[in-house]
Amino acid sequence: MLSFTGIEYSYGVPMSNSSTLHDVQTFISSQNAAPLKEGELQKLEDYTRETLVCANSALGMIFVRFKKILQESKFSDGVKKLFASDVSWDEGGKFVAFKADFKAFDDLSNYYGNQYRGSFVLIYLLGALAVLAALVPVGFAFEEHFGHDAHHLGTLFTVIELFLILTILLVNRVGTNPHGGHSKTSILGFRLNRRWHERWIEYRILAERFRYMEILYPIGINPLKDGAAKKSDLGEWINAYFAMRLTQVQSELTIDRSAYKVRLKQVMQEQATYHKENAHRCEHIYHRLHTVANWLFYGTLIACASHFIWHNPILTLAAGFFPALAAAMHGILANGEFSKAADISERMHEAIEELIKRLDESSGEDEIKNIAVKFHNIVLGEALSWRAMFKDKNVPLA
Repeated sequence: MLSFTGIEYSYGVPMSNSSTLHDVQTFISSQNAAPLKEGELQKLEDYTRETLVCANSALGMIFVRFKKILQESKFSDGVKKLFASDVSWDEGGKFVAFKADFKAFDDLSNYYGNQYRGSFVLIYLLGALAVLAALVPVGFAFEEHFGHDAHHLGTLFTVIELFLILTILLVNRVGTNPHGGHSKTSILGFRLNRRWHERWIEYRILAERFRYMEILYPIGINPLKDGAAKKSDLGEWINAYFAMRLTQVQSELTIDRSAYKVRLKQVMQEQATYHKENAHRCEHIYHRLHTVANWLFYGTLIACASHFIWHNPILTLAAGFFPALAAAMHGILANGEFSKAADISERMHEAIEELIKRLDESSGEDEIKNIAVKFHNIVLGEALSWRAMFKDKNVPLA
């Protein structure tokens, strides 16, 4: 278990204690800032009720497996890793006051990120299967071949198609970000509008903020200037919560300069390696999905042309299903933004490598401090760029 804001955090246990909401509101009031608006207050209340019962949901596992099988240099390596365990979080090295904060928001962000991305993978694939279910009775000419029994077979595939469409609608309504506000709605007590995408991004920003406090506090830097949070920053709950947590931890860590430099370089190298690998993996996913979509287009062309010399129901199904599946691939590409993610990671890798070179050549305390601040700004800027890039994304309906 990990100590978190005065309670023990583990699966199945709320990640926040009952006073968190009051503490944040009290802190905002102490800064003479305007109270949170209804939408932001709702998000904070949602956070106080967060309870993870597992690392990934069924939807999340769909995306994790989908990503694993496509991201490796060799497709066979992806197949081998399909059911391999994920690398666990490194417990060591984090500034102790914020270790649990980072761990909690990192887990939440991973959970909702996989949940959101698994939802659009599932929705687009189910949409293609719904088209296939509609085509089967027509392609195989049930009425012509099965007579009276054709009605029952046709009804079966209609039911399958309806089930697929209703599943798409359910996933969309449960996970979507509501338009025109953040009020919760429900049907028969079942909650809708759970904001999977929005929670993923907001929790990721908080996770990265707490993660890199490790490199700021040892050199005497507080992003809030010793707790004096800017009033304009407190309108969003994530800013207000982060500011409150930092004011709750008054002591600053002091360590040997050489030891700090070694640790700073280690943190920077970890991020440089991550972004180098992530760039390659996102490129592999993008190119493989794009290749599959292209082959499906050519498959459709072949199926249509083959009708002139060979009349077969399989060709009818292929001519209708292949374009639907190709559209699903493009939908996944558009929502996943794998190409943009690869570009961002490539630029991040280059920028961090340049800072590592500067760190190796540095000796003065001020120079090391400036490099640490520059690195902090780069990695936090990357997290905020994700928010801007995915701002218009949502759980798709089709």
